Amino acid sequence: MRVCALRAATVLALSAGCVTVSAAADGPYSDHRLVRVVPDSAAERLAVAQLPMTLMSEAVARDGATEYLATDDEIALLRHVGVDVEVLVDDMQARVDAERARLDARAVWGVDPQPRGSDVFFEEFRDYAELNSFYDDLVAAHPGVISRETIGQSIQGRDIEAFTIGGAGDPDSRPSLIFNGTAHAREWISPMTVTYIMRELVEGYGNDPRITALLDSVTIRIAPIMNPDGYLYTWSNERFWRKNRRNNGNGTWGVDWNRNFDANWSAPGASGDPSDDTYYGTAPFSEPETQAIRDFILGVPNAALHIDYHAFSQLILWPWGNTSSPLPQPDRGIHESLGTAYADTIQSVSGEVYQPIQSFDLYQTSGTSSDWAYGSAGVVALALELRPSDGGLGGFDPSPTQILPCAEENFAAVLGLGESVAV
Repeated sequence: MRVCALRAATVLALSAGCVTVSAAADGPYSDHRLVRVVPDSAAERLAVAQLPMTLMSEAVARDGATEYLATDDEIALLRHVGVDVEVLVDDMQARVDAERARLDARAVWGVDPQPRGSDVFFEEFRDYAELNSFYDDLVAAHPGVISRETIGQSIQGRDIEAFTIGGAGDPDSRPSLIFNGTAHAREWISPMTVTYIMRELVEGYGNDPRITALLDSVTIRIAPIMNPDGYLYTWSNERFWRKNRRNNGNGTWGVDWNRNFDANWSAPGASGDPSDDTYYGTAPFSEPETQAIRDFILGVPNAALHIDYHAFSQLILWPWGNTSSPLPQPDRGIHESLGTAYADTIQSVSGEVYQPIQSFDLYQTSGTSSDWAYGSAGVVALALELRPSDGGLGGFDPSPTQILPCAEENFAAVLGLGESVAV
C-alpha cells in the first residue's frame, strides 16, 4: 500500500507542476543542482525513478548512492518521502559556464600547434576537431606504425574511425587488444586517455625498448570516439548529454550506446523509456555506432581482449553485468587476474586506487559492450571507469589537471596488460 500511495503522490506532484522539468532559458542546467541520493527502501527507489532527473552516474546503484541533476522541487519531493539527499554542487549551470569560459580561452590545437610529443595537448580537454587534427598528424608522422580505417558512420553520418598500431610484420598475425573510448558523450576524459595511449605507443615504437618489444608481439587497435554526434553535442548544447543523437520520433533523442548490445538486451539494468539516459533502443544493435564496433571486433583476426573506457569512479569491471553468476573458470580467474594486475599497476605508478570487481556487484546492467564482447565475441572483456573516484570531485567534468595523470597511469597499466597477453 505504501508503494502505491507513494507512486500516486509522486505522479500527482509531477502533474500538479510541483517539479521543474524544463530548464530556464539561460542554460540547460539553470536551477539544477548535483545531488547524491541514497534511497533505502523499494518505495524510496520508486520515488527516485518517478522523477525526470538526469542520471549523473554510469548506472543506478541497486543499493547505496547515485548522483543526479535535480531541481529544488525534485529535491524537496524526495526529502518529503524520506529519501536521503546530499547536495554536491549548488549551481550546475554556473559550473558549466565556468568550464566553457576556460575552454574558450585555451590554445586551440591546429591553430596554436604544439609538438605531438609535448604534453600540452593533454593539459586541457579537446573538442572533436582538435582530436581529429591530432590523429591526422600522428598518422602522417608514423605511417609504418599506425594506420586508420573507417569502421562505420554515426546516426548523423559522421565517420567512426579505428586505428591499428603495430610493429614489424603482419599485424593480423599477432594477438590484438581492442580499446574504445567515448561511448558516452559526456565522459570527456575517455577520449583524452585513449588518445594519450595511442600517442605513447606510436611515438615510443623504435625509441622505447619496452614499447617496441610489446608492439612486435601484439597489435593494438583503438577506436577513440565511438559516439561522435553525442560528443559534439556536449560541446555545443548540453554538457552532460550521454546517449547518441538518434531522433526517437516522439520528442526524445538518443539511445544509450552501452545498453544496445545483444547481451541480455532490454533486461533489467536498462530502460525502455526513450527519454531515459539508459534507453536501450528498439532492438539489439539498432544503432549504427554499436553495429560499427560489433563488426570491427568480429572482423579483427586473433582478437584477444576488449576494453571500453568510461568515466567515472575508478573501477575495473568484468562480466557479467546482468547477473550475479560468476564467469565459468578459467575465464573468471583470467578476468580477475588481469583486472587486479591493472589496478595494482596504477596504484604503483600514481597511488590511485581502482577497484577491480564483477560489474553486477556494483550495479545491474544489460546490453553492455563487455557482456557482449565476452559472451559473443569470445574475448576477455573489461570496462574501465576512469578518474575521478567520486562525483563530488568532478564526476563527468573533472579539472583538466586530472587528464594527464589519469592517462599516464592507464598507459602504464596497458603496457603490463599487453605484456600479459603477449606471453
